[in-house]
Amino acid sequence: MDVSEVLKKNEAKYKPVTVEKALPLNFDLGLMTVYDCNLFEKDFNKKKVLEKNLLKNTRDITQLLVNQLFGLPTETTDEGVMGTLPKPIESIPREKPVPKDKPLTRWEKFAKVKGIQKRKKTRMVYDESTGDLKPTWGYKGMNKKEESEWLIPIPANAGPDHDVRKDMENKRKERVEKNTKRRTRNMEEAAAGTAVGKNSKAFRKAQLKQTIILSKTSTASLGKFDKKLEGEPKIKRAKRKTESVTRSALEEREINKSILKKITGI
Repeated sequence: MDVSEVLKKNEAKYKPVTVEKALPLNFDLGLMTVYDCNLFEKDFNKKKVLEKNLLKNTRDITQLLVNQLFGLPTETTDEGVMGTLPKPIESIPREKPVPKDKPLTRWEKFAKVKGIQKRKKTRMVYDESTGDLKPTWGYKGMNKKEESEWLIPIPANAGPDHDVRKDMENKRKERVEKNTKRRTRNMEEAAAGTAVGKNSKAFRKAQLKQTIILSKTSTASLGKFDKKLEGEPKIKRAKRKTESVTRSALEEREINKSILKKITGI
């Protein structure tokens, strides 16, 4: 059986995996990069020829890089056969700055001093009364177990319209809201202390003072007729200078030129 015609068709359709270069290429397999130091044949007078040579050169270099990658050691995982890349040779600078350390909250500082280790809470817990696994929080969570009890004692001083279940639900929501506010406050204090390097309370006090000054000076009268607050800092109000309406045409021209220069930046 003569298969020479079939082989010729396949050779014309698929290019060979072996590529010859005058000078050896420099490979950095850790970055999957290859550097070609060979002279490139180019003809700027003919655009089609240039594009053809660029495509051919790119294809050959890519084929050599793929050959090197297939020669790396491999290991079989659940996702398939994986190749192990070596350490990069070139050191590429970071695109973005190194992230800063997250500031510690009040609880994290206390836990660090006391040596308390953080433990991840399990989502599902065992309910001894029903013998089933229930979520710790959320829908039908264990934190709402007392609200779903069939018998709940009523306080002695409760009124006739007192709803015990509603009262327990409100108390639970207040605890959640209190914890949320406390966590937010701790994060703000940690961020403020890291940014300023001082006491967070002093920083918040200075920030509040600056906010009051800005709000007072944002009116047309610079806060002259605004109602004073308790402990409000004294605000130094600068007098506004009004320009003269009787000025020469030369002065008017210079003023307009300065305004135009600020706008255009020329």
